[in-house]
Order: sequence, then structure tokens, then C-alpha cells
Amino acid sequence: MEGGTMTHIRGIGPSVPLARGRRGALRRGFTLIETIIAIVIIGLILRAGLPTFSRTLRVGRVNGAAQTLSADLDRAFATAARQRKPVRIIWNSSAMQYTLTDRASGTVLLTRPLGTAGSTSVTFSVSPFDIFPGGFASAALTVTLTERDYTRRVQMTRAGLTLVGP
Repeated sequence: MEGGTMTHIRGIGPSVPLARGRRGALRRGFTLIETIIAIVIIGLILRAGLPTFSRTLRVGRVNGAAQTLSADLDRAFATAARQRKPVRIIWNSSAMQYTLTDRASGTVLLTRPLGTAGSTSVTFSVSPFDIFPGGFASAALTVTLTERDYTRRVQMTRAGLTLVGP
């Protein structure tokens, strides 16, 4: 090494050479250049994986919202049959939420937000939407949930069969 000498540490294993700097002190750790190179490499690896990670989060949010909506539609049919009263589902696009109410009394049974106004697009084919105690709905329903490039549709027949699909 230029301007320095090598020192060996003896112990249980083989001797390990330690470099001495120009002023004779033992050199330990990493240099600034080595640290910067390591940080740049870690940054490049993270940058390569970030789009995949954000897409995975987006897919999870949309799928979760679709499954929750499907379960709530099933719940509305069960509630209408159990209470022997019609249930109304109302979509409020400005608040990005839907509400299940007892159609006769107006009592709110459930209010659920679906995403945020800026990132998620939600469209209901029919609103308001009534479910009758006999097990039939006022119309078939299709709800489309989209976040950027990923879309899921929740479809429900008049008889209450729900399907979550692309």
C-alpha cells in the first residue's frame, strides 16, 4: 500500500491484515466513496421494484373494495328477507360511499366508503336500488371499480346472485 504498512491481528483464526493509513493509524470501516456506491446501488434496486409494489397495492385495494361490496349486497338481500322489509341501496358519488337503508323507515343500516375521489373511479349502473323481502331486486346492478389501469366489476342479478370479475 502506498505510504502505509500492513499490520496483522492474530487470534483464533487466520491473521487478518489491517491497512494503516498514511499517518500510521489503523483504517476501519468504509470510505465515503464506498458508502456512496452502496447507497446508489440500493436506490437503483428499490427504484426497479417500486412500480411493481405500487401496482400490487392498487390491485389489492380494488379487489378488497369489490369483495366488500359483494358481501354488502348479499347482506342487503339477507336483511330484507330477515326483516321482511325492503332495503334500499343509494350511491353517493360526491362522498364516494354507498348506504343501505330500510326503505320503509329510512333507518340507515350501513354506510361504506369506496376509495377516494381522486384515485378511484366508481360507477353504479342503477341508484337508488331496492331489494324486496321476496328475494328480488328492482333491477340488475353492475358496479365498476377502477383505479388507474386496474378494473373490477361487481355484477348482481335481480335474484341476488353476485359475481366479481374483470
